[in-house]
Amino acid sequence: MVQDIFDIDSKSSIVRQGIESRLVYDLADFDVEPFEVPEDFAKNSFSFDKETYKKAIHNAVKVILPKEGKINDDDYGHLYTCTYEAILNAFQHGNKYDPLKQVKVGHKFTPEHAHIVVMDQGGKLHPSFVSFIVKNRQSISKDHVANFYKFSGLNDNNGVNNGTGTYFTHIYSDKVNYYKSKENGLVISIQKALKNEDSLL
Repeated sequence: MVQDIFDIDSKSSIVRQGIESRLVYDLADFDVEPFEVPEDFAKNSFSFDKETYKKAIHNAVKVILPKEGKINDDDYGHLYTCTYEAILNAFQHGNKYDPLKQVKVGHKFTPEHAHIVVMDQGGKLHPSFVSFIVKNRQSISKDHVANFYKFSGLNDNNGVNNGTGTYFTHIYSDKVNYYKSKENGLVISIQKALKNEDSLL
């Protein structure tokens, strides 16, 4: 079947072959202004152990987010998923499960708006991940879950990863941006407008 040469879903497209011609994208190689967490944001740093990281990340998210009942239940669920997945990806893919590296989180909540930034200490991106971000920013469908491992053809670590965290982060937020930190790590910035009719913030 004939393929659109700019189809981001096709590994043989010009776009994918161009992006994925590099073995790795090291953020240290890119001369861009680094992201700094704004002064009025609350800040936390977390280290995780490979054996207990999932529960520890759950507990970290509970520290970061407003208490349940303080914001709309749907907003809380969406923010929980976005924050959990961003921290999980930072630990697994950015910090490569290294317990000596930290995941840093900045956050600010108002009755109308949530802004969360998650920073790893890795800064090396797989080329297929770069393509996947382009895909999620260009065309994201709530009717079709985008799975990174199906998209990239990479191994899913024997089922440890389901490959949908980045997709859900984009679906459940209003704006997602990616930056380089001062330490050359990856920063993901997540913003969401909140339904404030019942807000107790």
